[in-house]
Formats: sequence, structure tokens, C-alpha cells
Amino acid sequence: MAGLVLLGSFASLAEAQVARATLDAHGIPSFLFDENLHGNLFPSVALFGARLMVPEDRLEEAALLLDAPRDPSQ
Repeated sequence: MAGLVLLGSFASLAEAQVARATLDAHGIPSFLFDENLHGNLFPSVALFGARLMVPEDRLEEAALLLDAPRDPSQ
């Protein structure tokens, strides 16, 4: 597996978890950093949010998947 790179930061832990679940459903491994610190008043979480990391070789695929328009009927 390639090294991990930042896909995005989320101010809302729930939003980060939905993004991670979406990637997981499409077979893209992802890792949520700072998940356990979220909700605490640590400056790094307040400034950077929960970071969603993916393998470098899957970054483009993951970014396209999360940026894709969603069909509200699904």
C-alpha cells in the first residue's frame, strides 16, 4: 500500500464519517485521523478538523467519488 495522503479535513465528525463510509463502500481504504480528539477542545482539532487520509495511489479516485453529484432519489 502506498503512503497515506490527506484527502480532506472536516469540521463535523459526522460528515467525515459519511465520507469514510462512502469510500469504504467503494473499496477505497481510508483512515480518519483525530477522530478521538473531536469534541475536545484541542487546538489542532479546532484548527484542522478531522482529517480523512487515503493511500496516495487512490487519492484521485477518492476525490472524484466524493465530489461526484449525488442523486437525491438514492
